[in-house]
Amino acid sequence: MSFLRMLFLLLRLVLGPSKRRKIYLFIEKFSRKFYGDKAGGATRFPMNLYFKEGMNSVNEVMAIQLVKQQLLSHATKTMLPLVPEVLDVADGCFIMTRLPGEPLGNMYSKLSDEERAQVTPQVTEFIKVLRSIPNSLESERSRPLGKVSGPLPHLPASDNNRIWEEQFGPFPTLPEFHSFLLHLHRRPGSFPERYSLAHDFAVSTDPRNLQETEFSTRTVFSHCDLHLRNILAERKITYERGQPVSKIVVTGIIDWECAGWFPIYWDHAKAVWRHRAFKKYRDCWQQIAKDTIPPESLEKYDSDLALEEEMWTYMDF
Repeated sequence: MSFLRMLFLLLRLVLGPSKRRKIYLFIEKFSRKFYGDKAGGATRFPMNLYFKEGMNSVNEVMAIQLVKQQLLSHATKTMLPLVPEVLDVADGCFIMTRLPGEPLGNMYSKLSDEERAQVTPQVTEFIKVLRSIPNSLESERSRPLGKVSGPLPHLPASDNNRIWEEQFGPFPTLPEFHSFLLHLHRRPGSFPERYSLAHDFAVSTDPRNLQETEFSTRTVFSHCDLHLRNILAERKITYERGQPVSKIVVTGIIDWECAGWFPIYWDHAKAVWRHRAFKKYRDCWQQIAKDTIPPESLEKYDSDLALEEEMWTYMDF
């Protein structure tokens, strides 16, 4: 057992959750003076640790543990990106390890086309691992296909920069989730005329989109915020035939607070939305979609993405 694991095990044995939380909040004040303000909702602590708190803490911890378990059981020839290790959970906050690498956004625009092409298959393989997570931790009967929820069937879902700050659901079917999205802005003080335009476009979309296919009824485990800040990478120099070769290695995926069970297209549409003005990254995600979505469903994906882009015009996401 590592020193850090032993340290936090002793803390849990000696102190209750509320006291440990007070200690972490006290350390946080001083950590900000040395390491700066929060990044992605997390505060850096000494010893390569991060502290995070908030209403989505339970979801994030559950998601990290679920993905870590799947990564350990997944046999692959390539090294997959890491996820943080959670060392302690206490009253709506938790401590996790820091991962190697820097945000991909710090380097992506400076990469050559060849180096960017190295990133795509690594992220693609990671998404395939996420989608291989069983659709239920108990049984298919306890979790109907198509249910939209947090990491576990009974937990609410969250997407605090795509939908709103509050948690929502779970929804037993995808149609109910989509209905929620369309009606979200029919509230006082919102933009009913924009909602109306988006709704008119949705109902006039090709009727084939309403057919109950696997693509339109199935949900998969999704990160829900795979943008350039949450993908960590580093440049490594290897030698091939005595010549130095630069390779971009994706080292980690962070910020799992929005992770859960969502429609197949959600991770892709969300990533495109987050970088809708950045063509190089959009192209990267188009290739990932082709590699991870079944060929027979690609046309449906393109249709859903077109609807997403149309709704960006009308609604304040």
